[in-house]
Amino acid sequence: MNKKLVWIIVLALLVIPMVSAATCTDEVAYDTLPCDVITPVINCTEYNATVMNIDNASFNYSTAMLPVGDGTYTFEFNYTEIGGYSIVICDNSSSTINIVYSFSIEERNYWLYVFVLLTALTFYLLGKYLTDDAFPIISGMLLCVLAIHFIINGYPNLTNEFLRNSVFFILLGIGLYLIANHSIKYAQGGFKWCHLNI
Repeated sequence: MNKKLVWIIVLALLVIPMVSAATCTDEVAYDTLPCDVITPVINCTEYNATVMNIDNASFNYSTAMLPVGDGTYTFEFNYTEIGGYSIVICDNSSSTINIVYSFSIEERNYWLYVFVLLTALTFYLLGKYLTDDAFPIISGMLLCVLAIHFIINGYPNLTNEFLRNSVFFILLGIGLYLIANHSIKYAQGGFKWCHLNI
């Protein structure tokens, strides 16, 4: 099997976000809701839970629980108002869940920039290791997209316009250089991936 194809498949699998059902904990970010509340082993005649807002006594909601197995039960928690919620299940045991704010947009942008820069660096180094010009081209494209995102949305807590524009032009320049330089080399190599071996 082609070594490049294996690397592309591995990188694609690493980039795909893994999705799983969220289980509620003591503190839950409001944008990760709904989540599943899983009870300990209980024995009741009617399996239901009551959810009450600690700050708002008028909020009182009862819901049925579904069996998970081995005497445990679950129900979906989907209340997005920030604050504390008290949960009382049918055997009168209780728990508390606090709904809190998650990362701010600035913090998410920061981690997005770090992730994209590391991914671009990985593609560039992978291209050098495999002596293949396709990976540095992808790296250059990522840097160009990052530069455009940077100039539109800015960088967290960066208010200096000159510095922001400078970083934009540096990222864009490096990205365009990688695309142009390695595209010429790739074209001179005869577009190896486009040939069919029949």
